[in-house]
Amino acid sequence: MSLTLWYTETLPGMVVLLWIARDIGIVAGVYYTVKQETLKRMSTGGNANNNVAVMDPQNTPLKVQASLISKLNTTLQIGLIALGIAGEVPAVGELPGYADLMTALCWITVGTTITSTVGYLTPAGSAFRKSGNNK
Repeated sequence: MSLTLWYTETLPGMVVLLWIARDIGIVAGVYYTVKQETLKRMSTGGNANNNVAVMDPQNTPLKVQASLISKLNTTLQIGLIALGIAGEVPAVGELPGYADLMTALCWITVGTTITSTVGYLTPAGSAFRKSGNNK
């Protein structure tokens, strides 16, 4: 939906690209981390079976847990997209303050996107937690 709103010039392209880049980075980071933990766990566990899945949730003691800022970011993104869709209705898009509200929400979502991305990158704010999986 955000790509469509970018195409129709309702949302700025740089905001949409930031959202997409963050999501791709999170998926790639999760894949890499879980892969490393799975391989490490399999090598130390004495399992000589080479037919092991690269990402095996049963053998990886991690789970991803979204931070509060990340949840807020998602909520703001959905709100901005909803407001953008509503703005395509002439009666809504022409309301006083609509453009200012869209601009403010764009900047706020940029800030929360960057903040949550940094949170995923730092060890203290890592989204990875012990899952309690002892297999």
